[in-house]
Amino acid sequence: MEQQNYDYLVNSFARLGFDGVFDDLLKTAMQLGKPNIELKAMDSGHDWKMNFAFQLSKKEGGEYYFLNNVKTTLNREGQPSKEHDFLLYNQQGYSIRQMKKMLEGKSVHTQYRRENRDVELWRRIDFTAKDERGNNVVRTTYVDNSKFNLTAEINKLPVQMSAADKQTMEMALKNGESVTAIIRNGQNRDRVTIEATPHLNKLSLYDEKGEKYSPGSTLKAVKDETTEKLSPTTIDLANTESSKQNRGNNQRQGQRA
Repeated sequence: MEQQNYDYLVNSFARLGFDGVFDDLLKTAMQLGKPNIELKAMDSGHDWKMNFAFQLSKKEGGEYYFLNNVKTTLNREGQPSKEHDFLLYNQQGYSIRQMKKMLEGKSVHTQYRRENRDVELWRRIDFTAKDERGNNVVRTTYVDNSKFNLTAEINKLPVQMSAADKQTMEMALKNGESVTAIIRNGQNRDRVTIEATPHLNKLSLYDEKGEKYSPGSTLKAVKDETTEKLSPTTIDLANTESSKQNRGNNQRQGQRA
């Protein structure tokens, strides 16, 4: 077994949110010298379960294993199951939560380096179309601040928030999270759910019934001394994702399938 290859793969899994989940299974499979390795894991909540199956293989005649893709399935009570095969580039890909959000139909923000500059983009899964491999098509929307500027759109919301809370909201929306906030609509306060929909060049707002929130021309910012706060759950999720991206060594408990 190539120790350097093993260490690199362990770190790759940690960056994806599977820190320590596959260490022993991976070492055993590599020591056996299998040409192809599949590692499975499961994550779950009170009404959902998500399965992961990572595929690793060696190049012909090579000694090093490469992390190629992860097959995912999301099952939620009362809804059809969703499946997608996430490809991994340079052993890197989306985090656990980002993959779940994309399977829920949400857009996730990402970026990469090209010609010494950062290219920002959003990606979402189109479950109505298939590619040549039979996998769902992933739609890409490149960041164009003249069409959709997430920071500016958050600042337009008629809600009083601190700069720190707005940054937390932005991080959550970039990771495909839905954020709950209190919108000031004239003399009324409406609880809404906010989602980033960059392919539509806007934030999408929904009322408590899950219907599109549309207050019309009365929607305007109201300044007063009250400051709205994000829910602890939103703050926790955003901080967790930020820590994963910055450190790449987050701690997480996983269940092996």
